[in-house]
Amino acid sequence: MPVTPVRQGSDIASLPGGGAVGNPSRDYMSQLRYWLDRNKTYPKDARRKRMQGVVHLYFRVTRDGIILDFSIRKSSGYAVLDAEATAMLKRAVPLPKFSASMKGGYLDVTVPVEFSLRGNS
Repeated sequence: MPVTPVRQGSDIASLPGGGAVGNPSRDYMSQLRYWLDRNKTYPKDARRKRMQGVVHLYFRVTRDGIILDFSIRKSSGYAVLDAEATAMLKRAVPLPKFSASMKGGYLDVTVPVEFSLRGNS
């Protein structure tokens, strides 16, 4: 599923729920992390070449789970791992919707996406 293009200026203000979420619930953040992990794969070529690293991925998500913007804030040092982190995000759309207790129209998130040959990857 394609990522929705970035909404500009007044478009963000018109999102249902208004501005940014002040304090996302711990449950939502756990659910979001689980959802992303379910969509992550370790590229075979990277695994074979023993590439490891952490991609710091930023994204803005709406109440309805639509991605408005995303970028890599810190590279893993390997283009193939960085590309997989953004592909993971695209595969995960739509993300989980916000709970009613989360006030605001969008949430800015930065997550570390770890590619490790030891343990969870």
